[in-house]
Amino acid sequence: MENMIDPWLHELRKERRERIKIVKKFLGIKPGDGKHLRYHGAYAMPDGQGYYVYHIIDDSLKGCKTGIEHYALVDPIDYTCRKATPDEALSLMMHQLPSLIID
Repeated sequence: MENMIDPWLHELRKERRERIKIVKKFLGIKPGDGKHLRYHGAYAMPDGQGYYVYHIIDDSLKGCKTGIEHYALVDPIDYTCRKATPDEALSLMMHQLPSLIID
């Protein structure tokens, strides 16, 4: 029996893997270094631009009371990556930004 995946589903999965590779390369995350990414969603930032948002989880900060979470933002058009500013991270933590549906 052949495993048939719809072509559009294959493209969506490939695109998701590509975004994760971009963020890991930007942040310098290597396997086994204790850093992980968790997809947070697509949000519109205060500057009006939409981004895919990834929560950066660092095992070395476990138990620390840093006060602000770390997020990586990926532009859906050209896949450039950047870290969230403190104001953007605070808005994400407080769930004040509108979520987007990006096709």
